[in-house]
Amino acid sequence: MTSTATLLLVTLLGQSSTAPELIEFTAPGCAACVRMEPVVRRLKRQGYVVRQVQSNQASSAQLVQRYGIRKLPTFVVVHQGQETNRLVGLASYDRLVQMLSRRANPRPVGRSEIRTNLAVADKRPTAAAVAGDASKRANAATVRVSIEQSKAFAVGSGTVIHKRGRSVLVATCGHLFRDYDKTRQPLYVEMFASNGAKPKKYSATLIRKDLKRDVGFITFSTDEPVTVARLAPPNFRVQSGQSVFSIGCVRGKEPQTRFSRVTTINRYDGPPNIQVSGEPVDGCSGGGLFALDGTLIGICNFADPADREGIYAAYPSIHHQLLAAGLSAVIEDLFPQSGQQLARQRPAANDRRVTATNTVPKSISSVQLRDVASQESRPAGFQTPAESMEVMIIVRSKDGRDRLVVLKNPSAALLRMIRLESQGKAKSGTSVRTAAAPPQSRIRRASRIVRGQR
Repeated sequence: MTSTATLLLVTLLGQSSTAPELIEFTAPGCAACVRMEPVVRRLKRQGYVVRQVQSNQASSAQLVQRYGIRKLPTFVVVHQGQETNRLVGLASYDRLVQMLSRRANPRPVGRSEIRTNLAVADKRPTAAAVAGDASKRANAATVRVSIEQSKAFAVGSGTVIHKRGRSVLVATCGHLFRDYDKTRQPLYVEMFASNGAKPKKYSATLIRKDLKRDVGFITFSTDEPVTVARLAPPNFRVQSGQSVFSIGCVRGKEPQTRFSRVTTINRYDGPPNIQVSGEPVDGCSGGGLFALDGTLIGICNFADPADREGIYAAYPSIHHQLLAAGLSAVIEDLFPQSGQQLARQRPAANDRRVTATNTVPKSISSVQLRDVASQESRPAGFQTPAESMEVMIIVRSKDGRDRLVVLKNPSAALLRMIRLESQGKAKSGTSVRTAAAPPQSRIRRASRIVRGQR
């Protein structure tokens, strides 16, 4: 049985910036873990830094989630706060030594070192501590995106990436707008206050969506101060094993931050993509993926239930869509040094600037993915403004004959036109454009009223 002194020493040596640490995730009753005990004891005797984590204990839940542990035993090599290698299942002593020796030369541990370091605590900062104010700022830049539908609200998340004057630009996913009809489905953005006050709701407009890259942009206007997240510049690099955090409006509620790590990069063919441990939940579609310094590096697309991972569109796709949408001025604002050069470029069909893995990319269509947009039922009796109205039109001819026409469920465009006409603000020759003419079933002729007759 490992002594207290040895356990403390293992923890202390893990602080060294030159020695990697081997973390073994284990649990009582795990037969394979029991078979690995002699190998682990031998590693410790030889001076390697080994930490054993009991995955079934509540105190280990955050670490298990951070590293996305699904099977036992799992061995993770960590060097200078970053995962450099991992192995799942049974392994030989030589195999684990090979994993560890890539970055350190082990040496035997003397008793004097044990006595010297017994009272020293493990003070390595957690990912949350490293992120600090950066994660709070990213949280403040996260908004709730909702599309008002006939029977429910489609709810996702987004990240504010730019503000000029009153105009605010939000990056989100594209699939949230797959069947979006702007003439009949109002779009809203909600910003949350840090003091818990009621969120502020704004009408928004869809600028662009791309279903292949699964990136979309929406905009809204406000005079209020807005927190803007920093978008990753063209020369930014992401690596496997990197600690990250994601933010989303879980089940349509206020934004929540989740710390995780990058598992693979560009695992799938097509546009650049990032895979992260931990399966996102409903409401997180369109939410941001951030480096620990608060830089936006991805947009949440789907959950992969089989691998319990999240799949994110990588930041080059955001650059691509800004160019495709003609928002070169935004790029120049965001990147003062490299923005002009990037703005002059034509969008590449498949920009893989994110560091790739050594694996051969596979088709994303071969994977069973889950949409993590949220659907919220509308309260009983709730109606959209158009559904709660009837427009009554009196058509009066020159010969004195009147005709009353009742239009049920008028379109938003028609209501706006009527409002402008009533205020005397409609321009001459203004026409009402709708996706299609209203079906005759929506219009009924109530009566013909002839002056002086019924």
